[in-house]
Amino acid sequence: MINLADLVYMRAVVMDLLPEMGVIMRRTTTAGSQGQPVESWGTAAQWVRCRVDPLRAGYQMLFAGAVQAVTSRVVTLPYDTDVRVADRLTVNGHVYSVEAVDVDKSWPVTARALVSLT
Repeated sequence: MINLADLVYMRAVVMDLLPEMGVIMRRTTTAGSQGQPVESWGTAAQWVRCRVDPLRAGYQMLFAGAVQAVTSRVVTLPYDTDVRVADRLTVNGHVYSVEAVDVDKSWPVTARALVSLT
């Protein structure tokens, strides 16, 4: 088992490997003037360190306990980032839709979000 000091060190090193800054947007639904649902996007977190990596077409990855075909990108974030399926990530002017989130790791150093361009 890894000790806490080593884990803290690994998390600090990872921060240097996340060169980009992103914004996490979360959808909310409210009632409109006549009771109809109205969707809007609000900022859940801003200035989140991240890295966007392209993935090969046909690549498969284990996310949330299931093998999924990957056709877009994976965004690496700090381990404690609150990112959820159906959130949107804006990085370098590109808006991505979060399709899956992988936080199940032996050593909680990063969170990864499988995303596609919206």
